[in-house]
Amino acid sequence: WTLQEETAYKLADESKLVELGDGRLLISSRRWFYSPRGFNTATKGDDGIYHWDEQRVAETLVVNPCNGDIVSWKDGLLLHTYIKAEKERKGLTMAVSQDEGVTWNDIITLQDSFAAYSTMVVFKNGDVGVLYEDGSNSPDDGYDIVFSRVPRRLIKQSIKAVQ
Repeated sequence: WTLQEETAYKLADESKLVELGDGRLLISSRRWFYSPRGFNTATKGDDGIYHWDEQRVAETLVVNPCNGDIVSWKDGLLLHTYIKAEKERKGLTMAVSQDEGVTWNDIITLQDSFAAYSTMVVFKNGDVGVLYEDGSNSPDDGYDIVFSRVPRRLIKQSIKAVQ
């Protein structure tokens, strides 16, 4: 890694990167106090350095400005966790993109009540582990850390339902 002058996404933080099938990088960034989520792609140039394209938003991923995660799942599909309620940290949701992050469809609500910061891991069998902050007992007194395993078959069924 080398520090560059280029900025992947201005006025954003808590970014996550995923490599796309063609070798480009896709960044998903929390925009400061704005929704929807910010995205950008980077292509490796002849100089061996990744260069960022134009920053954009995913109009189909309207979110709370809270940290989320993005992973490459299988068959070129991307999964993203995020907080769906715009005004409160409620509604931890998993979305899928079938077009390399251009559009997103919600597929699974992981938690309706208070939740925050999430991260994911993809297991060899295709199940997805989600680690997140659960505030359902009392968000004012802090959050519990919860790990949930989402079965591959549930993800596949949920994707079919939005196709």
